[in-house]
Amino acid sequence: MLKERLGNRYKCVGEFDDLVFHPDFDPESFKNKDKRWIMSLDLAEGSGGDYTVMNLFEVRVKDTNIHKLYNDENADIKKSDFFQLYQVARFKSNTINLETFAKLVYVVSQNVIISDNIKIVCEYNTYGSEFIRLLQIVFGDKNNFDMSCVLKYFHNNDATVRKYGLKVKADNKSINCIACKGYVATDNIIVTDTDTVGEFEVFSKIGNTFKASREHDDLAMSTVNACTVFDHPQFNIIMEDVLGLNQDVFDKYIEMRDAEFATFDVLNRIWNKNIVDD
Repeated sequence: MLKERLGNRYKCVGEFDDLVFHPDFDPESFKNKDKRWIMSLDLAEGSGGDYTVMNLFEVRVKDTNIHKLYNDENADIKKSDFFQLYQVARFKSNTINLETFAKLVYVVSQNVIISDNIKIVCEYNTYGSEFIRLLQIVFGDKNNFDMSCVLKYFHNNDATVRKYGLKVKADNKSINCIACKGYVATDNIIVTDTDTVGEFEVFSKIGNTFKASREHDDLAMSTVNACTVFDHPQFNIIMEDVLGLNQDVFDKYIEMRDAEFATFDVLNRIWNKNIVDD
């Protein structure tokens, strides 16, 4: 994908010129076997109304002083508190059809990025079923899409089996929007694209739901949906892949924090020995 400068970011040249990258992002990192990625998709029909969106995030370790995370011995610390989603690219179009968008998602997730290193949050509501079908057939006999990339969720409150895609409903939309606000405040998610930031500036609770007070909120909602990975079982695997933060080491860290003799210096030595230098 060729790129050209567009203000403070880069965009692709050609059919998918609505795909823009953070200006400091190095596309070669897509082939780094130690990197992990989250792709969030918001789907529309491509008739000039709502936008179809692909939001791409790198899973990173927070650049946060460890003392700040552990300054409250009663805090409910989770492994995911050490990680963040950093926005590196996004695609936005209200004219692209589902089949063409499926080709873009296929190429990015299966060919540009190492397919074992990416998980996809696909909004399921209206077009999710058809889009997931297209991912599996869009290149005909040459199609070899790895469906394990697509995260599965419970589609209703009584469900016992997870299915492909995230079904956004009135109840979980509000919960996820409130959670996203918290993740932004704690640097669990970093939004870098100016258009995405612009949507969030007018995105709030209006009546009984969250939405933009004007124009569209597709970039904002795809970001909200991306935040659901923090509570997804697959994120445990991603965290271990990124940093080797396994449960045994994490439990040891919490145990030492709670012990009377556990100073922050001791905690940091345990952290460095078991995590950073692993």
